[in-house]
Amino acid sequence: MEVMADMENIIEVQGVKKYYKIAKRENGMLATVKHLFNRKYEVKKAVDDVSFSIKRGEIVGFIGPNGA
Repeated sequence: MEVMADMENIIEVQGVKKYYKIAKRENGMLATVKHLFNRKYEVKKAVDDVSFSIKRGEIVGFIGPNGA
């Protein structure tokens, strides 16, 4: 059995955030025409303040709240 003396991080992530801007849509023909010229957006948070490190030889997985 070989023991690794140097367990350095090969991947290190700190404070990752990701937000998506999604155009809001309304029903109806008039709303569709208005949407072409005047879009309103909603901001959705995908990831907020995620930090982790992975050492050599580790196997990891990341599963979100919806299982993705």
